[in-house]
Amino acid sequence: MNDTAQNKIHIESTMGVFVGQFNDNVLHKHFALQISVASQGKFKITDEKDNQNSYSTCFINSNVLHQFKSNETSLIILINPISSIGHQLYNKYRNIKITSLDEDFEQLVEIFADYLQNDSDFINLTNKINNYIILPQYWTTA
Repeated sequence: MNDTAQNKIHIESTMGVFVGQFNDNVLHKHFALQISVASQGKFKITDEKDNQNSYSTCFINSNVLHQFKSNETSLIILINPISSIGHQLYNKYRNIKITSLDEDFEQLVEIFADYLQNDSDFINLTNKINNYIILPQYWTTA
């Protein structure tokens, strides 16, 4: 059975991982920090001023009004901002509402692409994401 062909969700105390098509949500905000990755091409983010931008990866800060649209399969990671991982992300992106993550999260893009291309197990994907996000070398500052 093709595990990657349907929408998937995994929620734990620190984060939630969602894979699927997100083409029917409205302008909204949430407490969670959001990291999004497109499977191919780009997705569209509309902000509170009705500006629309396209991204292949992006970060959306806590409580930022936005609308996410993608007809293709995408990865969305929602991270609890009061968790240690959330705190590190906040420190890194504290003054940014929405930004591209093309250079910062190349390995996450590779993990998601591998999941889609190799028909991997969703639990394996969530484990790889967890291991990647908690890597201490990612959070060192130059």
